[in-house]
Amino acid sequence: MNGEKTYFTDNMISVTNTRIIATGTTYPLNGVTAVSWQKHVVGGKFMGWVMMILGFSIGLQSLLGHRFFTALICLSVFVWGLTKVRKPNYYSIVVSTAGQQGEIFANTSHDYIQQIVEAINQAIIERG
Repeated sequence: MNGEKTYFTDNMISVTNTRIIATGTTYPLNGVTAVSWQKHVVGGKFMGWVMMILGFSIGLQSLLGHRFFTALICLSVFVWGLTKVRKPNYYSIVVSTAGQQGEIFANTSHDYIQQIVEAINQAIIERG
């Protein structure tokens, strides 16, 4: 084979017929036996919704009753709940070798991760 064939490259990750470079670490492709992706669900979203509902309802009652300090505390509870609810799930690339398995890269975009996994699979297939 002449030269290095690139299957995928951007500023975060590169996949060629000889190696994978992800977040500054190089993984030789000849040791990779399989690749897959995993979805990681961020916990605490239910509690975030509870905090938002309680913060909003108690805060509104406090505001109507002219208890501004209590309303301010409830607003902060609401915002805290909102940050928990808005945390996105993320996906990771899992590479297997003959002896072990490990995550090499993660991102919040499923399509992006899927595109990289397909490139690694293509490199493994063409490697033979």
